[in-house]
Amino acid sequence: MTISMQQLADRMGGVSQRSYETRTEDERDYARIVHSAAFRRLQGKTQTLGVAESDFPRTRLTHSLEVARIGSGIVQALRRRLAGHGPALGLREAQRADVAALLPSDQQIQCICLAHDIGHPPFGHGGEMALNFHMREHGGFEGNGQTLRILGRLESYSQQHGMNLTRRSLLGVLKYPAPYSKVVNQQPLNPGVGLTELRAGLLKPPKCYLDSEADIVAWLLAPFVGDDRERLQAIVAGAEGEHAKPCHKGFDTALMELADDISYGVHDLEDATSLDLVRPQDWAASMARADNLPAWFDQDRLGKLFFGEPYQRKEAIGEIVHRLILSIVLVEDEAFQHPMLRWQASLPPAERCLLRSLHGMVVSRVIGLPGTQMLEFKGQRIVGDLFSVYASDPMRFLPETARRQHAEALDAEAAIRVVCDHVASLTDEQAARQFQKLFMPKMGSVFDVM
Repeated sequence: MTISMQQLADRMGGVSQRSYETRTEDERDYARIVHSAAFRRLQGKTQTLGVAESDFPRTRLTHSLEVARIGSGIVQALRRRLAGHGPALGLREAQRADVAALLPSDQQIQCICLAHDIGHPPFGHGGEMALNFHMREHGGFEGNGQTLRILGRLESYSQQHGMNLTRRSLLGVLKYPAPYSKVVNQQPLNPGVGLTELRAGLLKPPKCYLDSEADIVAWLLAPFVGDDRERLQAIVAGAEGEHAKPCHKGFDTALMELADDISYGVHDLEDATSLDLVRPQDWAASMARADNLPAWFDQDRLGKLFFGEPYQRKEAIGEIVHRLILSIVLVEDEAFQHPMLRWQASLPPAERCLLRSLHGMVVSRVIGLPGTQMLEFKGQRIVGDLFSVYASDPMRFLPETARRQHAEALDAEAAIRVVCDHVASLTDEQAARQFQKLFMPKMGSVFDVM
């Protein structure tokens, strides 16, 4: 069985016919993303550094814009290379034609990249861990899983199907095609232990989609043959006490993840360098530990540029990003029948090592610092306490729309998921203000917008 272009463009709720419509399906999906409330909220959500940590922070919104630009650059470079311009890809002529026809349009890859972080809660991974802790008996919480939930169910472009995007757009953001219940570590936490008493490692959710979105995933994968569906959803068991992990992803997802990896590996380091958190000695130490850097990577010259004047840093960033894009290779997995699953894009080992080294500086000099971890813990505490309050008496504390959804929920699982959806939708600032209003004397007003 093959998937036709029409099947890839199908929407869960069907395509509403408009006599005046002139846009392509890709253009409609793109417009729905950028005009959505969930996308706008990303401007108030933490990327690596807190939103208020500097005058020019990267937020989830600016990160998503950069990922979209890099994703578009990857597709454009692959299109030129498949046509015989630029570094060769080592494919036969027939293979080059097949993959060239498979490449997403610029609008499509930008749509997928812009949407990839749309489900992340306030305060980054701290907020994610808090919500996963409170939802552990109700299907859990994971940011990528929430992305699919927002796109396919929650956003207000349709009555039941969220943004009602095309199948290909939704398949592109399905980073982890395995449900929470199948990959979560089944060892229960000690009863009676509170959120703030547990190590962060015990709170991290598995990489997954939420079981509440199983019907959306079933629709996404329906056109594939059974063997492809089964293989795509395969998992590998984790070590004792760890979550299992999905093994595979679609072609568009692989392109988006490369753009994401390049963005946070290079641009997050730019933020840390600009704030003098990462210094030349950190660069030298990180590169000395790397065992397999690319031949093109002149660490001394690029290091001097990176820690030079701002325009020199931009020159170094531009060169590194462009070289990484041109290093991408295409790999065929013959176990899959459909080309959307059969073909994958990846970085060679040397370029992957370079990205790990670059991001490692951010991990050791920014993310891993006690001060940063304290901020993450504070966000975790805020989100956890807000969830507890709203869950304790939803009809008293939730805003009007969420109260109505809670009252209409079909069962207790769906009702508690409404609480989770509300807390996850908050920006960092909204969550902080609501926490102050609830827990700090003389803070907050009856006229505050919920």
